[in-house]
Amino acid sequence: MRVLVTGFEPFGGDAINPSAEIARNLPRHAADARLTTAILPVVYYRSLAILRRLLILERPDAVLCLGMAGGAAAVTVETRAVNLNDARMPDNDGQQPEGEPIRDRAPASLPPTVPLDRICEALGRYVPVERSESAGTFLCNHVFYALMDYIHHDQPSLLGGFVHVPFIAEQHRSHRREPFLELDSLVQAVRRAILSLQG
Repeated sequence: MRVLVTGFEPFGGDAINPSAEIARNLPRHAADARLTTAILPVVYYRSLAILRRLLILERPDAVLCLGMAGGAAAVTVETRAVNLNDARMPDNDGQQPEGEPIRDRAPASLPPTVPLDRICEALGRYVPVERSESAGTFLCNHVFYALMDYIHHDQPSLLGGFVHVPFIAEQHRSHRREPFLELDSLVQAVRRAILSLQG
């Protein structure tokens, strides 16, 4: 099984994005899965162009996108992507769309195609985990919706989903009042989640 895992570069004044750190620290093989990882820019539409190129070049069987949810106490598995760009802050190129669809004349929301029960169970062996019905309306949801739209139109058999992760300990100095999890635990949890995709 070929699995693509993406994280995001830092944004919003943070020097670290835990999603990128997880992607960088994952092994290149997990049991029978071969992993490819990539760090996406926090830039509207450029992130989608890179993701689409990776999908074409790598031809994965599964895609797991990761993003940062600062302030969360648990890893959150997203259950719905919405067709909306509505940024609370500018992206890393200064763009700040408000109330715009990601794709015109497309469904208002799309579900993931990964096995949610198995992923939640796998993650929960290492870290607190919850399900979430909202991936927000910033870059995480932007990429999540675009991934699910691609699967819906071009590759229905592809497994795809999105997972938000909290701050990590290395960010505690700049976010002292916020909960965090250890990077090693998150890496092991995501690795276990990848293994769960193989059934």
